[in-house]
Amino acid sequence: MIAGFAYLLLYVTDRERGMTEERKKELVSCLAAWAKQGGKVRKYLALAAIFVLLVYYHSIGKKMCVRWKAIYGE
Repeated sequence: MIAGFAYLLLYVTDRERGMTEERKKELVSCLAAWAKQGGKVRKYLALAAIFVLLVYYHSIGKKMCVRWKAIYGE
């Protein structure tokens, strides 16, 4: 299951794309606010979505090119 999930993440995303930390915080806060308005089912759905979002961000979603451009000035 883990290998299939990792393959799906690698298949869907490009190396050029990514997510900034500000965008990640914005999405997590929107999902948390959405979860607070509902019952248990909505909270569990939001928790699952936040988990998937954080797995994506910490595995392949970070924009590494921004760091390299800041270091080398390109």
